[in-house]
Parts: sequence; C-alpha cells; structure tokens
Amino acid sequence: MTRRFKPPVFATTKQGTTEWTINLGDDERAIIVRLLGELRALLTSDDQSSPLLQRLFPPAFLDDPDKEAEYQRLMREELVASRVAQIDTVTDYLRPGHAATLDESGINAFLQSINAVRVVLGTLLDVGEDDDPSDDEMTPEHQLYAFLSWLLDWTVRSLST
Repeated sequence: MTRRFKPPVFATTKQGTTEWTINLGDDERAIIVRLLGELRALLTSDDQSSPLLQRLFPPAFLDDPDKEAEYQRLMREELVASRVAQIDTVTDYLRPGHAATLDESGINAFLQSINAVRVVLGTLLDVGEDDDPSDDEMTPEHQLYAFLSWLLDWTVRSLST
C-alpha cells in the first residue's frame, strides 16, 4: 500500500490574496520550534564569531578587512534583529493548536528561518553540495537535515504556484 502525504506547505488564494498553511503534526512543529530556539540562542550569544554563523553572515568585503569590520559594526545588529524577528513570527505560528494561515511576510519568515536552521546544521555536519549519504549512513542529524531540505523545497514550491 502506497501512502500519500499532503504537501507540508500549501497556498490558497482568496479574494486576490494568497495565504499559506503549514501542514505539519505537533511533533514536527515542536522539533522546528526547538531548533528555532537554539538558533535564536546562537544568534544572540556573545560569541558572534562562531563558525556556525559564518554562512548566515558571509563577509561583504573579502579583500578589505577594515571595510568588513566597519560593515559588521554597522549592520550585524540589524541583521541579527531581523532574523530574531522572523524566528519569533514562525515560533508563534507553530505553537500548539495554532491553526491560522501565514501571509506573504509570514511565509517568507518561515522560509528564511527554516533555511537558516538548515544552513547552520549543514555547517555543523560539514555537508557539501556533492554529499548524498545512503540511508545506512544517515545519522539522526543527517535525517533532520534531509527533513529541513524537504520542507524548504515544498515551501519554495508553494511560493511559485
């Protein structure tokens, strides 16, 4: 028997507006909320030089350390605040029993937050573009990375319909 799953993210259009619903169970929502909490803690920690954050905040000036330092001084706080606000939006949406839909800014916050967790986890796992572990080689962390990739893919698909 083949089991068919509903898309985890889908869009509906009503009277000229589009809304998105996240079709995940309570367990999946709880995992994502926990991961977003961990990302929030990492973003707001005193150690802003963590290698886990490097891919989230790539250098703007590779060849000029002084310009890069100035850019980080001027922009880092704002970039972190923006990511934290997105995390708060998604965490609120995913709380137990919440059945509302997301508007365009909410689905973008979801997309960016899921991608940020995926990027940090991929950095931690040292995942490369050519990595494709077999099912036997998949650790729980790799399975989580695959789940986030799948969820991200469906979110992007829902935005393009």
